[in-house]
Amino acid sequence: MDIQEAYDRLGVDPEATPAALKTAYHKKLREFPPQKYPEEFKVIRQAYDLLKNPVKSLNFPNFWDPDAYKTLPDPALVQRVRLQVEQGQEATLADLIKLSF
Repeated sequence: MDIQEAYDRLGVDPEATPAALKTAYHKKLREFPPQKYPEEFKVIRQAYDLLKNPVKSLNFPNFWDPDAYKTLPDPALVQRVRLQVEQGQEATLADLIKLSF
């Protein structure tokens, strides 16, 4: 699950505050109680965990694996970040972390 999908799953705007994320999470839990909808609960929980702390939730490569350093970042991601910087916008923290690995 990527970050945008997590925002969509919880039904919040990417500019949402941590309090708004928590409120949306609890609203979804009332809508889909874990006892009745265990699979939906897993997805909602995964989305909330990702948005609650995106840096901690990203999958980092195994630092001891030499092949992990042979991969290049996604060219579309590089282009998107480059355009954001050229237009004077800030790139998201998650995108910058993905570029660094």
